[in-house]
Amino acid sequence: MVSRTGEANVLITRAESYREIYDGFRWRVPERFNMAVACCDRWAAAPDRVALIHERPDGTMRRYSFRDMQRVSLRVANLLVGLGLARGDRVLLLLGQRPETAMLHLGAWRAGMISVLCSVLFGADAIQYRLALSGARLLVTDAANLPKVLEIRDRVPALAHVLCVDGPEAGVGDFHALVGQARAAFTTVDTLAEEPAFICFTSGTTGPPKGTLHAHRALLGHMPCVELQHASPGTSIRARSSSSRACRPPRPARSCGANSARGSGAGAKARPPRRHARRASLTHSACPVSGEGARQRPAAGGRRASLVTW
Repeated sequence: MVSRTGEANVLITRAESYREIYDGFRWRVPERFNMAVACCDRWAAAPDRVALIHERPDGTMRRYSFRDMQRVSLRVANLLVGLGLARGDRVLLLLGQRPETAMLHLGAWRAGMISVLCSVLFGADAIQYRLALSGARLLVTDAANLPKVLEIRDRVPALAHVLCVDGPEAGVGDFHALVGQARAAFTTVDTLAEEPAFICFTSGTTGPPKGTLHAHRALLGHMPCVELQHASPGTSIRARSSSSRACRPPRPARSCGANSARGSGAGAKARPPRRHARRASLTHSACPVSGEGARQRPAAGGRRASLVTW
């Protein structure tokens, strides 16, 4: 069971065979759950535990501990509230894989807000489309992508603020300067597991891209697949064979992807993802389940039945 503080037991039962894992599997989705707490705070007690390693373009590297990420994301949450954003508001991140991306995700989730993913490869029109569809009130980007934002800013009335992570730029706020001015203390919102956390968009292959709204419980939807592949240090999760290789400690991560895990509590049962199933992480937890002992199967054709489409 996952506690309100984010402490969690693994979802996959340790066993000698895949059949035992399958028979013992249950979804354990708590009523209240916040991804910032689960991904960051529960690991922040150890000051030197590495969360992220950033290699800069010039080849220099910086390590961020979970405590570092916790402290800065608390300030980010205060910054967002100070800009007038409230619980449920959307924050669009036009950023690549860099530390500020993780800081903003964590800060938004702490404040009960919704982060919106947007690729830096998009042109101005595609960015405008995602801003308008998501209703984002804040956009954060870097200097390289700022000109695209300035081109369409006036066409998106709901967009109240634009920040740049690369320092002061004309007409936009300096992200790091504002974070430095924000208060250090923030009480993380006690979100429901069903409460929205982030929006990502479909590719638009067969029509206009659609926004998919994921709840905080989405993180739990990924965990069985991850646990089958990467057992925690000192544990033994074995499948199909009674012998297994020694498990490596998890690597520092840059970001948290997610699918939806949805159930009726401790009694909800689902088939764990196959170890080598194609796109298993996209389909293994897509359908709602109900009833004591109900077994959940992937939706036909990978349909994400539990996601809200905008």
